[in-house]
Amino acid sequence: MVSVVVAARNEAESIGSCIQALLHQTYPQGYYEVIVVDDGSNDDTLKIAREFLSETVGPKFIVISAAEDAGISGSKKRALALGIARASGEIVLTTDADCGVPPGWIAAMASRFASRTGMVIGYSAIRSIDKKLDALAGWEAVDFLHLMAAAASSVCQGRAMAASGQSLGFRRTAFYGVGGYSRIIHRVSGDDTLLMQLIRRSGNWRLSFCLDSDAHVIHPPSSSFSELFAKRVRWASNAPCHLRLDLTFFLYLANTFVLNFLLVVSPALVVVSEVSWYWVSGTWLTKALAETVLFAKSRQIFQRKDLHWHFLVWVLTQPLYITVMGFAGVWGRFSWKGVSSKWGENPLSGAEVGGIADSQKAN
Repeated sequence: MVSVVVAARNEAESIGSCIQALLHQTYPQGYYEVIVVDDGSNDDTLKIAREFLSETVGPKFIVISAAEDAGISGSKKRALALGIARASGEIVLTTDADCGVPPGWIAAMASRFASRTGMVIGYSAIRSIDKKLDALAGWEAVDFLHLMAAAASSVCQGRAMAASGQSLGFRRTAFYGVGGYSRIIHRVSGDDTLLMQLIRRSGNWRLSFCLDSDAHVIHPPSSSFSELFAKRVRWASNAPCHLRLDLTFFLYLANTFVLNFLLVVSPALVVVSEVSWYWVSGTWLTKALAETVLFAKSRQIFQRKDLHWHFLVWVLTQPLYITVMGFAGVWGRFSWKGVSSKWGENPLSGAEVGGIADSQKAN
């Protein structure tokens, strides 16, 4: 039995197509359910989701309002936790309400759960369904492709470092075995990577990556630079958490930041010191060649031959991006779905966070 849980906040434009895709999967209808949790939307997201209740014939379909049922909104982890608490499946799959899910997604993800597999990380791609990728969307697609490649390779090497909530699966036993989201509920993001770290650290479960092309989820690109920037700051704000959860990964992030920072300031180092232009140009060229090899392999595995020219822009600007995100992530100021955050912390009061943690422990 598989339970698909989707947390949605102000997704009126996409929630209908997402539900349609989830209700028409190749997986046997009697063996999966779809649970949509509205996270305090102020548009028609909840209304549209509830319209499917009377029309749905097939898999079990449940709609929950976080605001009505729990009196709390603006916390994706809380919304997901409400859905997981209602789930009847041992395997829980999550995706985002604005994602395009292929018909074979549930079947492919479920097939990766062996006896000791506690989490399966799925692949998702930044694509624009109705038009070609523009410069910004292409850059984001290349960058996210590298994130997915890093996730896949690290899992294969037995040291999972990244995951995406756009396509993720885990056992309820593994989820509640680490206290659910209670230990990371104070963070705005991290329902994917931070949960993955908790399950990995428990030492009780194996992690797997689903490469099956039938499970490739599509996610639309950011609508503007400011949206992309806020999204990446939100992700980067969790870097200090990895100091506690995974020192190796934190050191990897720190090393990546330092090396890219040195690349960005290398022209200035040539001017003010005895650093040679040959050394600087050689370092840039070495990095570009390494990234090209990785991109070529990733593009082949994940079938992204459309990103060739976008890669050229990405490889030249990525050091500056890493540097800016490193500083901005530590500051951690951003707005997500209309909720402002500082230091990447959840704006809920301490009492509310404590209540969420207690309720999850009880489950």
